[in-house]
Amino acid sequence: MNAMTPVLDEAARLRAASAVSWGAILVGATVAVALTLVLFVLGVGIGFLGDNPRASAILIAIWLIVTQWLSAGVGGFLTGRLRHRWLAIHEHEVFFRDTAHGLATWAAATVAVALLGAGSMGRAGAAHRPNMSALAPMSSLLSHAEPRDLAAAPGADQDLAYVVDKLFRPAGEASAGATAPEARREAAIIIAHDYATGILSSDDRAFLAATLTARGASASEADKRLNALEGSLQERRDRTEAMRKAGAKAALFATLSLLIGAFIAGVAGAIGGRMRDGHA
Repeated sequence: MNAMTPVLDEAARLRAASAVSWGAILVGATVAVALTLVLFVLGVGIGFLGDNPRASAILIAIWLIVTQWLSAGVGGFLTGRLRHRWLAIHEHEVFFRDTAHGLATWAAATVAVALLGAGSMGRAGAAHRPNMSALAPMSSLLSHAEPRDLAAAPGADQDLAYVVDKLFRPAGEASAGATAPEARREAAIIIAHDYATGILSSDDRAFLAATLTARGASASEADKRLNALEGSLQERRDRTEAMRKAGAKAALFATLSLLIGAFIAGVAGAIGGRMRDGHA
C-alpha cells in the first residue's frame, strides 16, 4: 500500500508563500534613491543662494536630513502598498513583515546612495590629483647626488626628508656655503614638516633664524618673520581642530539621521501595507 502525500489545506498553502516581496522592495528603493538625488540637487541650489557660507552649510545639512527622511518614508510606503497580499497570516506577523519590508527598502536605498557617492568622490579625487609632471621645475632644486636630497624628491615622504636633513644639519647654525636654492629647499622641508605637525620646534626655529641672518636679514627681522610663521602654524592647528570637531559632530548627526530614517521607512512600510490590505 503506497503512502499518500498529505494534501495541504488552503490556509496552510497561503501561509507557505514567500514572506518577502523583492519586487516591491526594489521599486521602493529605486524611488527612494531617485528622490534623494532630486532633493539633493535642489538643496544644493537653495544652499548656494545665500551670501553667508556658514548659514548655507547649515541649510544644506538640514536639507540633507530632510531629504533622507522624505525618501525613506516614500520608499517604505510604496513598498508596503506594492507587496503581494499575505493571506491566512496573523495581523501581528503582517505588521512585522511590512515593517521589515520598509527597513529593507531603506537599507537598499542607503547602500545605493553610498555607492553612488563613493564613486563620485573617487572620480573627483582622480580629476584633482596633482600631476607630478607639474613638479618638474622643482626637480632642479631637489635633485642632488647626496642621499638626503634623494629623500626630498617629488613624491617622497616629507617626514623622511626632514629626518635626513636634520641628521646632516650643523648644530644651531646655517649650512656653510649653502646657495639660495639649497637654503630655500631646507627651509621648505622644515616648514612642510612643521605644518604637518603644527609645531615649530626650538631647534628648527634656531636653524631658520640662522639661515635668515646668513642670507642678510637682521636678527630682529628674522625673529619677526619666524613669529609670523608660528602664527600661521597656530592658525593651522586651530583650523585642524575645528575641522576635527565639526567632522565628529557631522558623523554623529548623520548616524542619528540614518537611524531615524530607518525607523521612518519601517513605519511607512507598515502604514502602506495596512492600506494595501484595507483596499484589497
